Order: sequence, then C-alpha cells, then structure tokens
Amino acid sequence: MLIAVALFAILGCGYGLGKRFAPIAVEIDPAPLVVEDASFEDLTLSKLSEVLGLTKEQIADIRPEIEATNDKITASRKKALFEFYLHIRELHEKMDPTLDPAQQEKLRKSRDTLQKVIEKRFPRLLGKLDSTTGGGSKNRD
Repeated sequence: MLIAVALFAILGCGYGLGKRFAPIAVEIDPAPLVVEDASFEDLTLSKLSEVLGLTKEQIADIRPEIEATNDKITASRKKALFEFYLHIRELHEKMDPTLDPAQQEKLRKSRDTLQKVIEKRFPRLLGKLDSTTGGGSKNRD
C-alpha cells in the first residue's frame, strides 16, 4: 500500500510539473515583421554619423544612396517571402498523393488559404511569375 501511495505521489508530481513547465502553445501571426522604411534610413544615418563623424553635407550626399539601398532591401525581402510561400505551395502539391482523402481535404483548404494570401500580398510578383511561366503554372522550376 505504501508503494502504491508513493507511486501515486511521484506520478502526480510529475504530472503537475509537466503542466507547470510544459511549453505553452502560441499562435503565430504569419504576417512578416514590418519595419518602417524611414526607421532603417534614420538608424543607418545615425549610426554612420556616430561612427564616421559625418558632416551635414556628407549626410545629404549619402541619404539618396541609403534610400536606394532601402528600396533594394525591401524588394528583395518581398521577393524572398514570395518564394517562400511558393515553396510551401509546391510542398503541398507534392504531399497530396501520399495522403488519404480526409487529409487531402484538410491540405486542400490550407493550400486554398495559402493561395489567397499569395494573391493578396504579392499580386505584382504573381503577375510576373504567370507571365514568365506561360500563365497560371504553379511550378517555378
């Protein structure tokens, strides 16, 4: 009897600690972190001014280059995220034959949602993709 009580106490403590210290599920927003363009420019100019001791004239000369660099960074970030979504969509298509009908239906709903996100967030990039692949092809390779 004493052993049963001890086992119950040990298992109960383990359950309690597991509940207490188990990771909490957190829903993650799929939207990317957006940093304002001006903040990148201001932070870059501030840091460069601090490190290099730039004059006002130098800052005025450098600002257009920083703005152009910011535009390139923003464009490449959007393109990378677009390609990320396309790879996920491609993975869905490759997984489909392996799944049973119920799983395929769940994956289809997820894929439809993903497609809507792609169409809403990247209409220009999607248009470029469609024009380079002959219109409507989902495979980029």
